[in-house]
Amino acid sequence: MLFKMDVVIMKETLKTLSMIPGISGHEDIIRKEIKTMIEKHVDEIKEDKMGNLIAVVKGEKKGPKILLSAHMDQIGFIVNHLEDKYIRVTPIGGISAKAAPMTPVNIYTKNKDIKGVLVSKSAFLEEPEESKKVTKIKDLFIDIGIINKDDKTTDDKDKKNKSDNKKQDILEEHGIELGDPVTFDVPFVELKNNCVRGMAFDDRAGCAVLIEAIKNLKKDFAGEVNFLFCTQEEVGLKGSRTAVFGINPDVALVVDMTTTGDMPGISKIDSSTILGAGPIITLADAEGRGLLIRKNVKEWLIGAVKKDKIKHQVEIGVRFGTTDATIINMSREGIPTGLISLPGRHIHSPTEIVNIDDLNGATKLLLAAIKSAENHFKN
Repeated sequence: MLFKMDVVIMKETLKTLSMIPGISGHEDIIRKEIKTMIEKHVDEIKEDKMGNLIAVVKGEKKGPKILLSAHMDQIGFIVNHLEDKYIRVTPIGGISAKAAPMTPVNIYTKNKDIKGVLVSKSAFLEEPEESKKVTKIKDLFIDIGIINKDDKTTDDKDKKNKSDNKKQDILEEHGIELGDPVTFDVPFVELKNNCVRGMAFDDRAGCAVLIEAIKNLKKDFAGEVNFLFCTQEEVGLKGSRTAVFGINPDVALVVDMTTTGDMPGISKIDSSTILGAGPIITLADAEGRGLLIRKNVKEWLIGAVKKDKIKHQVEIGVRFGTTDATIINMSREGIPTGLISLPGRHIHSPTEIVNIDDLNGATKLLLAAIKSAENHFKN
C-alpha cells in the first residue's frame, strides 16, 4: 500500500509554483524556487546551459536510469512595441485571442513589476463591421494607467505629428523595454471538490507532481531517477531536446497537462477524460504525429496502476499539440517514453482548473512506476 498523499501539501506546492513568473526563456525565478524545494531531498542537482534543472536520486541497487520530466515555463507575452501610453506584445506559446482580452497582467522590467490589463479597442467605440471580426493577438495592447495631461483628442493634428521617439519616452520613463516578459495576473482560488483555479497550471501542476514524488521517494528501488524540470516547452519542446541527450536514460515519463472533455459542446469521441477521475495514461497524441507509446511502456504503466489500485484514466490524446514526450522518445537511438497527462479545464488560458486528487494520483503513479521499472527495462 502506498502512502496517503496530503491534499493540503500538494495544494500549497501548486499555489507557490503557479504564482511565480516564468514564461519560456525567462525561467530563472521558477527554477530557483524549485531548486530550493528539492535540493535537500536529492543526491545531485545541476543546471545545464539551456536552463534546465536536473535532480538525481539513486536507488539502493543497480538498475535502469529513469527520466521523469515536467516543464517549468508558462505561456505569456513579451513587449514588442511601445505605442504612446500603451504596450504592444507578442505571444510566447499558444494563447487564444478569445481568452486573453480584458485580463490583468504583470510586466517584469529590470527594476520592478508593473501591473496592467490586456485590452483591445472598446466595444462601445467599434464600427458595426468591426464588432463582427474576431479579435487577434496583434489587436491587443496593455494599459498600465498612464495619463498624459498634454494629450488632446486623437484627431488633433499636433498629436499626429509627434515623433515615435517622443511616444516611446513616456513608457521608457517607467523602465519598460522591448523584450520584457509579461504574464497573466490572476489569483489562486480554491473551488469545490478539491478543485482549484489559477494560472500556469500547464505545467506547474506537473512540476508539483515531480516535487512531491521527490519528497516521498524512498531508496528501495533499483537504478537511478533523473528528475528534469525543463525550459521552453511551450515554444518548440526545446529544453528537453538538449537535456535528454546529456542524461541518456533507459526509459522516460513526461508529466504534462491535457484538456478534459467534461464541458458542454464536447463529445466523448473528441475527449473522454474528466476532471477528478485520476491521472491519464496517454497512449498517443496528435493523431500519431506526436507520441505513440510502445507496448512495453504501456504494460509497465498499466501494471503499476493495477498493482497499487491507483485511480486512473486511459486516453488517445488530442488531435493537435504534443509534449516533451515526443522529443524524448525520438532522442539518441530512441528512448521508450510514456506520457502521464493531468486533466485540466481551460488550459492555455488565463485561468485553468485542476483537481488536487488527480495530481496526488499522478505522484502515486510515478512512485509505483519507479519501483517496478527494473522488471521492464534494463540499464
